[in-house]
Amino acid sequence: DGNFDIYMQYLLGNGDPYFTTSPQGLALTTLASSQTKPRVKADESGAYIIWYSNEDLYAQKVIMSQESPIVWDSEGIAICDANSEQTGARLTTDNQGGVYIAWEDARSEDSSDVYLQHINSNNQISFDANGLVVSNANLNQQGAVVRADDTGNVFIFWEDRRVGSPGIYVQNIDSSGNLNIIENGVEIYYGVDGVTTNINSERLDNGQVLVYWEDGQGGSQ
Repeated sequence: DGNFDIYMQYLLGNGDPYFTTSPQGLALTTLASSQTKPRVKADESGAYIIWYSNEDLYAQKVIMSQESPIVWDSEGIAICDANSEQTGARLTTDNQGGVYIAWEDARSEDSSDVYLQHINSNNQISFDANGLVVSNANLNQQGAVVRADDTGNVFIFWEDRRVGSPGIYVQNIDSSGNLNIIENGVEIYYGVDGVTTNINSERLDNGQVLVYWEDGQGGSQ
């Protein structure tokens, strides 16, 4: 129909496709509108896939060992369909059989903010419809990344321009939506004369998380 859809395939160790009845891939959504920019994370409980449908954010869970591998609604579930654009979505498994999803959201009209949603191991959405506010401080919050710790809580890191030049802020939230750091997060780095971009993180042992980024201090990155 001229629109993009979302498909997935799992390859065995020898390169053979797992979904042999769907050699061109397992359809996750084939709605009339275009679905784009998928991302995936997986753990022992299954694979989680997110994508955009127009400007809204959707997700699906796939358990390959089931006769019917699609777990959630046949065309995915809406993570955020607020009357605004959702961009920059990232996800991480929570190490408890669920998943966290973070994104940039323009619903405040004059700036972008960071929102979060969680789906637990019972396939229940944990927070309010269209997400929990991670930061809606002044000016833009963007480029969020998420990484779960060993307890099922999640760290969210993002680029923040609330004081002008971009800094890096962090928040830690549990699966009930409780903030473990002050509202709107705490600053961990401030790029006085540079441009802070491409924030990334990795989970370490003992609940620790490593965060790293590109920095334009001194005029180069």
